[in-house]
Amino acid sequence: MNRREFFALSSITIAGTLLQARPSISGEPNPKKRVDDKTIHSLRIYPAIGLARVGGSTKSFLSPEIPGIPPFDNDNYKEGDSLIKKQVQRFRIYAFNKEDQVIKEITAEDAEIEWSVHLANTKASWYEFYNPLDNGTLAPGIPGGKRNPKIKGNKEREEQLIVDGGEISINGTNTNRKGDNSKYQAQGKFQGRTNVRLGDLRTDEKGRLLVYPGDGKSVSPSGKKITSFADNADWIDDWCDGPVKATVRLKNSSRTIKADSAEVGAFYWTVPAPDIVNPGRVEHGSASV
Repeated sequence: MNRREFFALSSITIAGTLLQARPSISGEPNPKKRVDDKTIHSLRIYPAIGLARVGGSTKSFLSPEIPGIPPFDNDNYKEGDSLIKKQVQRFRIYAFNKEDQVIKEITAEDAEIEWSVHLANTKASWYEFYNPLDNGTLAPGIPGGKRNPKIKGNKEREEQLIVDGGEISINGTNTNRKGDNSKYQAQGKFQGRTNVRLGDLRTDEKGRLLVYPGDGKSVSPSGKKITSFADNADWIDDWCDGPVKATVRLKNSSRTIKADSAEVGAFYWTVPAPDIVNPGRVEHGSASV
């Protein structure tokens, strides 16, 4: 089975999952293993890898949190006929004992939680795609050079081509609820002059982290035309990814624990995958600059 066949089969499988929940999470009662040791040994952020989805709408919905259960939205994931809502990733913290058993979720009721996220878009400084890399022997991967080759030197490429949103911290409950506080916005510059907004951070009523993605915009500062599905020189978009960390200060205790880190990415579908706007329909990717 080649890569294209694998993705096609995966798409059909996932599409079926979107239409019907898996029996293992259908709501049937499952026996719970008794947890006697409630002493917190470690904390972990879940999901370990979170996926947000860019959208041109100011409205949003939460990413799936239970395997096999699709996200729910009354408006079919759109605002009007064209604007796609943002898919927001929510992060939680769980406590484990020394036997690696889950004790409970840790929220603002249990601790002071300070989240930190570092978002960046480094595509413009990275290697080119010479072909889609999923055609097997028909189009084998070809080693290539880096994008935007006219910009020389590692330091200059880092300064000109990497959109670095910097590390941003947030704490409390319902912080930046409307998303209008610039303190919690991840943004940087492309080629030193074009502002790129990568997303923003918020918290919910329990102090959980909410990572809001960008608007799904791309731009060429010099007005160059797009010539391919990727590797377009002098172009940038607002896709991004980066680490998610948390420092937890437990109430009624002097303990401060750093939770195991996670990762978040804000993208659009780039391989054949179920279209979340129209569940069940397979969408064959989108252009990435």
